[in-house]
Parts: sequence; C-alpha cells; structure tokens
Amino acid sequence: MKRSKSVESLQRRRRMIFHFLLGVATLYLLFIAFKFRRFSEVSAVFSGDGSVSGGAADVGRSLFGSAGRGGAHHRKLEDGLHDGYGPVTGITMNRNLQGGVSHRRGKFSELERMAQEAWVLGIKAWEEVEKYGSDVAWNLTTAVEVKPESCPSSMSMAEPATEKVMLLPCGLAVGSSITVVGTPHNAHREYVPQLANLRQGDGTVMLSQFMLELQGLKSVDGEDPPKILHLNPRLKGDWSQRPIVEHNTCYRMQWGKALRCDGVPSQENDETVDGFVKCEKWDHVDSLDPKETKVTSWLKRFVGRPKKPDMAWPFPFAEGKLFVLTIHAGVEGYNIYVGGRHISSFPYRTSPRKDMNAALKKEAEYFKDIVHNLTAAYIMKCDDDTFVRVDVILRIIEAIFPNTSLYMGNINHFHRPLRSGKWAVTFEEWPEEIYPPYANGPGYIISSDIATYVVAKHANQSLGLFKMEDVSMGMWVEELNTTMTIQYSHSWKFCQYGCIENYYTAHYQSPRQMICLWEKLSHSRAECCNSR
Repeated sequence: MKRSKSVESLQRRRRMIFHFLLGVATLYLLFIAFKFRRFSEVSAVFSGDGSVSGGAADVGRSLFGSAGRGGAHHRKLEDGLHDGYGPVTGITMNRNLQGGVSHRRGKFSELERMAQEAWVLGIKAWEEVEKYGSDVAWNLTTAVEVKPESCPSSMSMAEPATEKVMLLPCGLAVGSSITVVGTPHNAHREYVPQLANLRQGDGTVMLSQFMLELQGLKSVDGEDPPKILHLNPRLKGDWSQRPIVEHNTCYRMQWGKALRCDGVPSQENDETVDGFVKCEKWDHVDSLDPKETKVTSWLKRFVGRPKKPDMAWPFPFAEGKLFVLTIHAGVEGYNIYVGGRHISSFPYRTSPRKDMNAALKKEAEYFKDIVHNLTAAYIMKCDDDTFVRVDVILRIIEAIFPNTSLYMGNINHFHRPLRSGKWAVTFEEWPEEIYPPYANGPGYIISSDIATYVVAKHANQSLGLFKMEDVSMGMWVEELNTTMTIQYSHSWKFCQYGCIENYYTAHYQSPRQMICLWEKLSHSRAECCNSR
C-alpha cells in the first residue's frame, strides 16, 4: 500500500515537470512569435512563396518594364527579378506595395532603415528617368561618342600668308619635329640707323633673312611670351658680312648669348647635342678652300688619294630657292636639318650656364668673398625679381644696437600650412598645425651669428631641412632662440605681393620695372612702377 502511494506521487511529480516544461516551451514560442513577428514573411521569401515575392515581382515589372523603350541595345532588367530578393529587400518591397511607404511604428533596424531609404530614392529616380525618356529619345551614337584627341599626333598649316602662328596644344615633346617648307625672298634695301650714325654710306644695307620661333605661354602681364627657340637664318645683311644661322632664347624679355653658325665647324672638344656638333661646316660662294684648288683635287683623284675627300656643302639657304627645314626635339636640345642634312644643334637652356657657374666657382675659391665673408655683420637674402632699397636697409641696420642677433623681414605669425595648391604641404612633411614665425622669402635679413649656427648645423649633418626655404630659416632661428636672445623685427614694407609706397623691397618686378624704380629713386621718389 505504501508502494502504490509512492508510485502515484512519482507519476504526479513527472506530470508536473512535463506541464512545467510544456508551459516554458509555450512561453518560448510566444516570445519568438512576438519578437520575430515577421518570421512568416521571411520564410515566405526564402521558400519562394508568391504571397510576398509575387507582388514584389509585379511591381518590379511595372517599374523596370520601360527599360526597353529606347531600343534593343538597352539591357532588360526584369529578368533579374525571377531570382528573388534578399530577406530585407523583399520585406521592404512588400511593405511598400501594401501601403506606399511604410508607416509602421516601432524600432527599425539599421539595415531595414537603409533598405527603405534606398527603395524610396530608387522609385523617385526611376520616375525621373521615365519622364525624361518620354520626351528625349536615346541616341546610341551620342552615348558612345569618342572625344577628339587633345594632343594630336600631327598638325599642318597650309596658308602661311594668312596665318603666322600655329598653336601646339601639348607643346613639342621629345622625339617630335616641326617641318617648314618655304622660299626666302630676294634681298631688299633696308635703312639701319647705326650705319647712318657711323656715316658709312647712305645708312642702308641689302637684307635677306627670316625667323622661326618656338614661343611659350605668356607668363607675366605686360611682357612678351618667352622664346624657347629663336632661329634666324641671315642670307645677307649680317654685320659679319657672311651668311649665318643664329640661335638664341629670350625669357622675360632678356636675351641670352647667341649661338652663331657661320660655316666654321665646331671644335672637337666642344660639347655636342645628342651626339651632333653645334655647328656644321659649309662653304661660301665668295671664298675658296685654301687647302687645295679644284685642279689639285682632280689631279689627286686621278693619281689616287689615300683618304676620302671632304664634302663641301654650300650655305643651306639661297634667295628664291625652295628649302625644307626640320627642327627635331632631341633629349639634349634641338637638332636642325635642311634638305635632310644636319646643319646645327642648339642645346636646351633650362638650367644655369655651366661656364658661368665655373667662373663664379673659380672667383669664389680665389678671393674667398662670395662663399666666406667673415667681416659682414648681417646677411640679406632676396629673390632675383626683388628690388631692394639698399640705402634704406643700411640705415635701418645702423639704427639697431650693435652686436644684436637680428631676424628682420615681413614676418608671419601663426601661419598654417597649405594642404592643397602649389605650396601644398602634406601631414607627413609637416604634421603640426602652424609654422614657426618666419619672414617671407622675397627678402629678409639675418645676423652673422644665425648664419654661423646654420652652417655649423649643416657641417655636422644635424640641420633639419624643409622644402620651403623661408619656413626652414624660421625653424632654425626658433631653435637658436631657445639658447640665445634673437630680436624679431617685422615690417610690412618688405613687400611680399608686389610694391607699396615707401617700400623697402618690391617683389615680382620685371627688368623694365626695376629700371623704372631706379630712375624714380634717383629723383628721391620711392614710388612704384605699375607698367611692366
């Protein structure tokens, strides 16, 4: 009897545990149904049930069905609708179908919110496309139209009488060439004032010449464009009374040293241009080769001569005769041909002259006055286009207390680096927000102790370098200022952007403006010259 009661109590406990587990499972299912109340919709999307994806497909077809209006070349978009949508996209589409834009309250997930916004924006965009497509027909030829080449491989000018200038959109690249076909005019009489002043005849001379120039873009207002190459063959009228070919360059209206080829060949030890001599040899009509006459040449030819005879070419240009001139842009300079024969080569002048640098180096080593001048108490740095009132600068320095460490100029405080443009500085080059105080580069003055400090730091390879010279000087002066007192002297009259009245320095001045400034100073007037 006791055993039966214990069995009944055990069964009762088991039923209670079962009911408890069943209740927990029911609560779990209710929780799942409440938390994920769209579980059936997601299942329908995955299973391909037409109740969800079918409606979406219908709307998709209505939206994308007009894609083929423009012609057969447009890709059909409705084929991809049979593949179904992802779970979030399908649910969002279904909601939009049932009530336009969903107004369901409650919390949206981030992914749902993004999908809903994308769907709304997509509908608006497609409606605009349909409106545009109903008015304007698509044209395949305009859609795939190829833009013309910005840098043409060849150009020609057939009417030189009416057009004297040809624009090369991309310049003259290395390996390209220019060919000119023309005929020099017969010599004409021209009046030369210099000859009239010398009282040589009537002051006229017979002149026959032409010029060919390669000009750059205009860089400074009021000045002529730079002449990258100036080629001037003179058949008659040169001061040497011989036919010559003259080459030169002109930058900022300042001519360089001309290369004149007069028929005398370049020396063997002269520099070459792309392996060619600068000047080839040619004979003159009014001169005979002193080495041998024609009779001697023919006699040696019949007897037999040990070496090949030298070819004697005339001057490559003649009055009234057609010529074909070709200028080839090589690696080191321009190589000039006439009738397929090389006559001269002109090196590029993109860097300082080597002969001038060599002369300055010899002078500095001999006199020791350019590189090392220990007697100067102050040093001024200025650009080549800066005009300096030296007398005023000297008076300002003399007014300063002697033996003062000085840093003078148009000093910038709290100047921020430019992160874009010509003077852009990256964060790797200068990670800080502001520069140290520095004077603008067109003109500033430092005392000799600052210069000595910079030279010493450079000698022991501990000098910090920056790509902008004026900022670098400010950085070095700031370092030295931590160990000794340096007087910073600022003045706006060290003009950075041009010229102001009563200036100390004037920047961006052309040679013509500098002459004008000097003439005004000679009359005790520190005024600017606006005309370039």
